[in-house]
Amino acid sequence: MINALIKTRNLVLFSSVTLLLGHVLLPKYIYDIKLKNINGGNIDLQKFKGKKMVFITVSGNESDSALGYLSAFCKQYKDSVEFIGVLSFEDGFSENNKQEVKKRFKEFKKLDIELTEGMNTKKTSANQSELMRWLTRKEQNQHFDNDVMVGQKFFVDESGVLYAVIGPRTSLSDPVIARILSRPKRL
Repeated sequence: MINALIKTRNLVLFSSVTLLLGHVLLPKYIYDIKLKNINGGNIDLQKFKGKKMVFITVSGNESDSALGYLSAFCKQYKDSVEFIGVLSFEDGFSENNKQEVKKRFKEFKKLDIELTEGMNTKKTSANQSELMRWLTRKEQNQHFDNDVMVGQKFFVDESGVLYAVIGPRTSLSDPVIARILSRPKRL
């Protein structure tokens, strides 16, 4: 009887540790991450399989010129890249300015970017969003481990691999961005 109890306890302990490790440490596919858009609807990353994705952290307080550059960038690559603007609480977005942000981004009609709901983006945040954990932690994305600043750009290839991270100082019109986006599909 005691041996059976010990075996059961060990099995439960092993199962709990396996479940914990599977949830916390093992890499996750970007396509499995659940996201909401600024309107509260779902963003299904599954539908972007086969296309590159660029995640750009934004505050919602970008200048008109910055939105103009972003609009031109999105227009240039609209047929091959999906653009997702990640609204960062730490960088100035709040639920109080949500309507204003929606209005400003809508005014740029050629700005074809999906805005997420506001989220905690920084690694130091106790509530860092699942998406940002994947983008900023090597144990999740298998390639990069760095914190995020507003304007940071994360490039995910057609098969869901994070293959480049570019800081906010690199302009969207910089030739390095074109080289990153022209990377051939992996076989």
